[in-house]
Amino acid sequence: MTDAFSWLPPGTVQVLGWTLVHFLWQAAALALLFYVVTAFSRRPQTRYATAVVTLLLMALCPLATFVFLDSRSHAALGPAIASAFESIPVVATSSASLSPQNSAALHVSIDWLSWCVFFWFLGIAILATRALGGWILVERLRREKIEPLAHALHDRCLALQQRAQVFQRVRYFQSRLVNSPAVIGWFRPIVLLPVTALTGLSPQQLEAVIVHELAHIKRLDCFVNLFQIAVETVLFYHPAVWWVSRCVRVERENCCDDIAVSVCGNVTEYAKALFVIETWRATPAILLAANGASLKSRIARLIGFNIIARSSIPRAGLAALGVLCAAGVLLAGSAFHSTFTPPLPPAPPSAPSIVVPAAPENPPPPPPPMTAQDARAPEPPAPPSEPPPPPEAPTSGSYIDDLHSAGLTNFNVDQLIALKIQGVTPAYVRAIHDAGFTPTIDQLIAMRIQRVTPEYVRALKDAGLHPTIDQLIAMRIQRVTPEYIHALQAAGFANLTIDQYIAARVQRITPEFIEKVRSHGFTNLTLDQLLALKYAHVF
Repeated sequence: MTDAFSWLPPGTVQVLGWTLVHFLWQAAALALLFYVVTAFSRRPQTRYATAVVTLLLMALCPLATFVFLDSRSHAALGPAIASAFESIPVVATSSASLSPQNSAALHVSIDWLSWCVFFWFLGIAILATRALGGWILVERLRREKIEPLAHALHDRCLALQQRAQVFQRVRYFQSRLVNSPAVIGWFRPIVLLPVTALTGLSPQQLEAVIVHELAHIKRLDCFVNLFQIAVETVLFYHPAVWWVSRCVRVERENCCDDIAVSVCGNVTEYAKALFVIETWRATPAILLAANGASLKSRIARLIGFNIIARSSIPRAGLAALGVLCAAGVLLAGSAFHSTFTPPLPPAPPSAPSIVVPAAPENPPPPPPPMTAQDARAPEPPAPPSEPPPPPEAPTSGSYIDDLHSAGLTNFNVDQLIALKIQGVTPAYVRAIHDAGFTPTIDQLIAMRIQRVTPEYVRALKDAGLHPTIDQLIAMRIQRVTPEYIHALQAAGFANLTIDQYIAARVQRITPEFIEKVRSHGFTNLTLDQLLALKYAHVF
């Protein structure tokens, strides 16, 4: 394995291997410190800055460790090389005095570090290939299947850019290759809007999503995202790096959400927009898209309560970090206070190539090789301290308790978010129950979306109708109002079923149409005959 790193200077592989080993406890200590600091902060801006600084320190730790170990190795390597050159005339004789046990131990100590460095380089190559693929995808998005926006929408984007105080030149296009609005480019940013967003979002929702992308440009998030990808590629083997980087992405989206809400001023519409694009999740990490991070936690934070625990470490993970930190302190104490064992100079290729001068009959024995026993023995390790307990999860607000008191208990996270977004209040639930209906959670959400009010239900009952929940929703969708029902009843159609009222409203059977048909002498037509005439465009 050592032959594979012949292109590196002597001792670099050993120094690099120990740098990777020391980073295990260094990154664990930084992650634990980050967890404790962010436990006392609720502002996404503060948490984002702390996460970026933590990731930057994680990137600097291996560099500082490598420089420190490399300087100590060179300081200890000079005398060893000098003594090695002095012993060259007796190499052929002294090599036989090296015991097999010491030689095997030396090869093992060097070999496992070499394997670590080898797999580290292999992992970097794999992740660098993945990052290259993402860059190729971005270039494809930049060049293929993009179309300019309509003039009205482009002017609206420029107005939003001015309101968001983004003074950089930004270009806007619609693309068929993206599934959610995204930003590409570092120095010449482009905002890509998918066709699904142009057709599936309301104007207010689309504006909020565009401001979210402009916030990424204003905050220079593309450069931080590039730095994250580089750190994840080089320090891929440590889980704490991925966790802190994920926290950066989560808090970055929260910061942009706050900017979008502050510019557009409508939390509900923006939360609905996020709820709609939750199914449009197919974005590579190199892009900054509106559907990044956890949409459930973002929606929950926007609408006023945090039912989803923030990005945290489980108790087992905290214990592992604590053990790694304690072990790392002991490892650093024994390694940094001991003499760095330099690698032996490379042996000559063969004995005949070395000219050995004539030696006296009784030459002095060569100096024994330096072994691990010459180094100062480390102190016995102290028991690792227990990590601090994780902060308590945030409790839900009174909204959930009020829903429980109104009779709603069995709902999941998605249903709770939908209830809050659609404005299903406990008072609304009680009023629907008092009207004689016990809808499911999904039916209750659908009723609130279609504006099925208790007053509407009472008006239908006053008209002599007793619809089911599905019929209520269908009547509101087709705009079957109590006034329309009374008008048909006054026109002589008093015994219609609910489905017939819906069919009449769909085919636009109005009192004016009925009078028009009767004015031509058709006075005793049934509703089915009226529907047939309307469908055939006779009148």
